[in-house]
Amino acid sequence: MKKHTINPVFRTDPRFAGCAAVFRVYAEEALGLVWTEGDGGLTLTADESFGAEEYRLKIGPDGASLAASAEKGMHNGLADLLSRMSRDGKAIIAEEADLTDILSCIRGVELLIERFGVKKGILIHTKDYAMYVGDRQGFDIERGMLWGNMMATAKAAFGNYGSDAEVKWVLEQPFSETGLRNLDIIQAHHLEEHVVLVPTFYIDKPKYTIGLGDSFTGGMQLCF
Repeated sequence: MKKHTINPVFRTDPRFAGCAAVFRVYAEEALGLVWTEGDGGLTLTADESFGAEEYRLKIGPDGASLAASAEKGMHNGLADLLSRMSRDGKAIIAEEADLTDILSCIRGVELLIERFGVKKGILIHTKDYAMYVGDRQGFDIERGMLWGNMMATAKAAFGNYGSDAEVKWVLEQPFSETGLRNLDIIQAHHLEEHVVLVPTFYIDKPKYTIGLGDSFTGGMQLCF
């Protein structure tokens, strides 16, 4: 993956001034370079289309940009960004990233597998899709992710693991358009041998968010 230089300057939407201040402290401690306000480095913006904990991170030739709708999402994004940054002399570098680009996400997972010596694979669960990258190991990973998505959606909609009637309701919901679009991209690039993606059953406004990861994991284990 390409690496890009990020100048230690930032420009932020006023609502995220506190997030920027916290990031500045940790970044200066971790990288040993002073951050100042200015253009051409890191830009923090507001985007009301995201959920409270969601964010969009892009790293490219023009620096880094982060968008979120709330402080929780911005803090999550800044933590992600900081984990990608390293110092090269007097410069800060970070690997290219675009979390709205499924191919970029796949490259990021492959990088983690290589860097940390993961022997089998990595599983990711988002609001739009579940994705496994690695060796399928003879398991029906796709079936497991479908069960996991179903249980997580039931938990998000009803606050429990789903009765027969509730599961039937989940199965009647449409798949995430983002998930379907990403699946088309994976198939167009012929990545099915080592990438398995299953779109989620999409609900616009979940009533519950606590325990969704555990619910997904419980369903996922049915494939083993």
